[in-house]
Amino acid sequence: MYVKDGKVQRVGTNAQIRALGGPGARVIDLKGRTVLPGLIGTHDHPHDFDAVNRWIVNKVIPQDVVVTRFLDGSPEENLSALPKVLGEAVSKAKPGQWIYLVVEFGKHWEYSAGARGLFDKKIFNILDGKRIPQQMLDAIAPNNPVLIRDVFTGTLMNSRAVAESKEVWKDYPEFQDCLTGREGPGVSGAGPCGQGLFMGGMRWAFPDVMMRDHYPLTREVYRLGTSWWAGYGETAVSSSCFNPMCVQVYNDLDRAGQMSMRWQFGWAWVPRALSESFARNFVIAMRDRGSDYFWFGGFSNVGLIPGFCTTAEPVSTQYPARSWRCDMTPEHPYYKTLYDFIKGGGRFSFHSAGDK
Repeated sequence: MYVKDGKVQRVGTNAQIRALGGPGARVIDLKGRTVLPGLIGTHDHPHDFDAVNRWIVNKVIPQDVVVTRFLDGSPEENLSALPKVLGEAVSKAKPGQWIYLVVEFGKHWEYSAGARGLFDKKIFNILDGKRIPQQMLDAIAPNNPVLIRDVFTGTLMNSRAVAESKEVWKDYPEFQDCLTGREGPGVSGAGPCGQGLFMGGMRWAFPDVMMRDHYPLTREVYRLGTSWWAGYGETAVSSSCFNPMCVQVYNDLDRAGQMSMRWQFGWAWVPRALSESFARNFVIAMRDRGSDYFWFGGFSNVGLIPGFCTTAEPVSTQYPARSWRCDMTPEHPYYKTLYDFIKGGGRFSFHSAGDK
């Protein structure tokens, strides 16, 4: 294998490769071992999940900055333990200090709702805003903003956290509406309203709100995250940046030569902005710009058209058929936004599931 400037140029026999190297080439004898290409993840969202990695978070974020606790039992055990865990965290926190609880899906993700949860009644989402109402969080932590996340998309915030989020996003009316919440204040899945209407609290609450005054720590969380993913053999990823801090942190790491993996990122922020000609033309002009480790690939349709749209019957009442984003019709305002974007030369990544 002939490698130059960090890239594989050619593979072949020993004689063929040695002939390419020249007298100054460095030769590495693998002594019979095999070199395999790295994994390329096409939908991994490292920035979403580094913030719930207990080893990284506990290593980087001091308890006098954010009081952090992890719960790793079953859904029933976590639901029962959470009030006591939160109360203990409040006893350690200063007034106004953020408290961050991460609800894991067991020690080995054995309680993930992604597969078994469709049929196993012992697996349920405790962050649905009903099992743990905001009033409970406010009563236990009246003087502290509280952010609770699971290790997928579930998010809860108490009133103090919602108020701070509203202040951060005061220039975005969509956030004001969603944080007030049709499903309950501070309840979020992939979107602040819990149904994907906008970029989710699980994406921005940690870096852009809770850690907004602690950028060096945020940067270190994501720096270690790239090493974590690379350590499992993932050397490249394609994923969207769903919040402003995502672009800032990884661009910073890239310029400092600290990216442990290569990343083609997509833009998935306020979709309505693409209807404005300057924003649309800027996004188009940025396509393929960047370095070998962090470059712009295009626009993602997350929050645009379509999301999940199906005519199928639900398999359980817990997971109803998703028909709330069936907006791939010519009369829909987002349809023209997407049409104008593609017509102008934009690249679009499709994120969808369903049959219509």
